[in-house]
Amino acid sequence: MTNGIVLSFSSEASLRHAVEHLKARQVGPLETYSPMPIAEAGEDRTVPLIMLAAGLVGAALGFGMQAYANTAAYPLDIGGRPELSWPSFVPIAFEIGVLFCVVAGFFAYFVVAGMLELYEPVDRCSSMGDAMRDKWVLAVHTRNADALRLAREAGRELHPLVIEEIPP
Repeated sequence: MTNGIVLSFSSEASLRHAVEHLKARQVGPLETYSPMPIAEAGEDRTVPLIMLAAGLVGAALGFGMQAYANTAAYPLDIGGRPELSWPSFVPIAFEIGVLFCVVAGFFAYFVVAGMLELYEPVDRCSSMGDAMRDKWVLAVHTRNADALRLAREAGRELHPLVIEEIPP
């Protein structure tokens, strides 16, 4: 059983046309591989949002931890300052917020980029080596036999340079 097919094209325009054509046919999940970034490809804003949320949560937890420690758990009267002396809590809260932000960003990048899998069967296709040099490659990932047949038929209509099956 195959995991899908790989179509190789000579230009970005033909790759774009193929993506639109196959999306209209709803053959399955598509993934593009190219030697350079594709213009107008939507940027994923997931990682920055995760980092922002983690940074804010970390700063709030850091501030709350210090406020709890100095007001409820172990209150000390030092130099007549109030128990909740928030200006002295800001630097540590900021540092804890940055720590949470960086750690969350590190792990979120791997999850969003799909780097949790160390092996992808599409990498064994000979077209993938060309995608790093001068070809535009489109992978259709599906195990459904009908969708695979439909993708293969639609792929032939697009006249790609190469049509390969993704090995299991």
